[in-house]
Amino acid sequence: MSEQTIYGYDCKTYKKAPVILKNIDIFQTFLESPDAKEMKIDFKYDKSNIGIWKIKIYDLPDCKLRTSLQTLRQNIGKDIPIKLIVEFPFEFPFKPPFIWIKSPKIIYSEGGISGIFNGVICTDVLMQSNWSPIYTIDKILIIILNLLNYGAKVENETTLIKNTREKALGSGGLEHIKKAHPDW
Repeated sequence: MSEQTIYGYDCKTYKKAPVILKNIDIFQTFLESPDAKEMKIDFKYDKSNIGIWKIKIYDLPDCKLRTSLQTLRQNIGKDIPIKLIVEFPFEFPFKPPFIWIKSPKIIYSEGGISGIFNGVICTDVLMQSNWSPIYTIDKILIIILNLLNYGAKVENETTLIKNTREKALGSGGLEHIKKAHPDW
């Protein structure tokens, strides 16, 4: 592997590779923190495409979503993590990542502003107008976890419902986000 190539990407044309590698290091340090260890967070990325990360969260602090996940686990009979997919755009770090929940299907059960539309995470920090290149993925994950801890629950506690990127972007998810946040 040459100095100008990172995991098969030419650094002259794929400029986000060094920034994503730095975020990988930062995130791996975060995973060693007591809070992350308590939540049992797992993290993977494919070396052939470091722009897509898979994050699994096995436990949460005491909240409605944690109780809902425990009920689902009891009904299914196996450990079910929250699976997040993080997709870094070509323009990263100057544009925010696209983050969505693959499984289980999570909804908001209380009133207020919802931050999940068809599995797509929608929060101010991920809007282009509020985004800053100084944000790292560990800070974004903390914001998302706070969002999930407030009023979210598993939609169906008897059956595991998985999401796909197509489902997340279809059925009004992307249209709703673009309407609510025109600068996205």
